[in-house]
Amino acid sequence: MLNPRWVFVWRVFQPGLGDGVAFPSASEAILNACFTAGGMAAALQEIANAVNAEGATLTYSHRTTQMGAITSKSLLEHVAPYISADRPHDPRPQKVNPILTEGFRLDQDDFSADEIDRNPFYQDFLRPRGFGWHACALLSGSPDSETVNLTLRRTTRQGAFQPDDLAVLSAQLPLIRATARITQMMGGLDGLSLDPIDEARRSLFGFDASGGAFVVRQGQETTNVLGVRGERLVVCGAEQQARVKMTVDRALTQSRQASSILTDDDGHWWLFSVVPASMMVPSGMTPFLSWAVLVPYARSDEVNLTRVQQMASFFGLSPAEARVAGLIGDARTVVDTARILQTSPGTVRNQLKSIFAKIGVSRQAELVAIFSRF
Repeated sequence: MLNPRWVFVWRVFQPGLGDGVAFPSASEAILNACFTAGGMAAALQEIANAVNAEGATLTYSHRTTQMGAITSKSLLEHVAPYISADRPHDPRPQKVNPILTEGFRLDQDDFSADEIDRNPFYQDFLRPRGFGWHACALLSGSPDSETVNLTLRRTTRQGAFQPDDLAVLSAQLPLIRATARITQMMGGLDGLSLDPIDEARRSLFGFDASGGAFVVRQGQETTNVLGVRGERLVVCGAEQQARVKMTVDRALTQSRQASSILTDDDGHWWLFSVVPASMMVPSGMTPFLSWAVLVPYARSDEVNLTRVQQMASFFGLSPAEARVAGLIGDARTVVDTARILQTSPGTVRNQLKSIFAKIGVSRQAELVAIFSRF
């Protein structure tokens, strides 16, 4: 059950809906429902209704391959025909690739009227079922990797989406995207119905407008790792407490997600990640709060450095620190790293200290494991 205080702060006043009319943001609906498929389906229907759409779909894909999807109730009867091998090829995954810096893409943005009129997917599959128009926005990821997309669908009777139709929802896209990111980290988009063991190992915290911390969800197994005392996040150990503060401060000052690793008494790793309000609230709106997530962080012995830059951004490493981390993560020694970078071993060691502090590890072997996990 979500903290009532959390639910209240996500109610915003939308222009054009009448003075004093509280319009519940789509992010509130998603967050309230993010741990059950049925609840998410109901939230998607609310989002669709807000822009006069028949229904909505949330899809989780790897590049052009769809790995899973949740649909609003109004679309359930169409799921079986859509996944049938007999239906015409859907041209949209290969051609419709929205990015995080833009809003919704409409059919007419990527297809000409002639292309739609001649395409079997639109004319032989969608039109006989009464559907004809889409609006798609990227919520998380990038088109060349894993993505979470929100697609709104209109019937031929409702007509094509127009840019003005999506103005209300587009204004809330930063909120929806941040909520989707948090939901994904909490397991809601991947598992949708976490079993009790997984749920006990995930916690979600919030910060109100004055910066006070409060618990949104607290898993039983996380209570000894991170908690709230006197509206302040509290973790065991002075070093880890300083790391938590540094992570929160970095997220707020840099207006970006910031993360670090915490450890429990048994030496298990936990990912602590903060999404600041500035990433969630469109320009001109008052920031309400930020989120902090605590989830288990599985170790891995397999080294994969293809995402070094991604990890550098994730943990707030400088370009110089990223180069050092990448080489050390490839099992290079400090001396080898210094030779490759044409610097001194002492400089590399100093950079490693900064890297360790930002990430929350203390040994080179742990750095290798951290970077191989992503």
